[in-house]
Amino acid sequence: MKKLAGIDVFWGVSPVITEKSKKYWEDNNKVKFPADFSLTLEWNRHLAAEMFSFTKEIVHAHIYFMPIKMDFVDYLTGII
Repeated sequence: MKKLAGIDVFWGVSPVITEKSKKYWEDNNKVKFPADFSLTLEWNRHLAAEMFSFTKEIVHAHIYFMPIKMDFVDYLTGII
């Protein structure tokens, strides 16, 4: 974030709740998942809520949610 100071940054958050989806993100986007990562909706909502709070505190930080193949309202329940 320090290197991006003063630049508008848009952080994208997408739930990953299947092994197939996880493999896609790892293979195609080179995503490194944290050691405590879980394929549960609850874990993904927790991450999204943390990221939402984070972006509200940082100038020039924005967030968008990408609930691919998932009900948007179900995913955002408890996040915003």
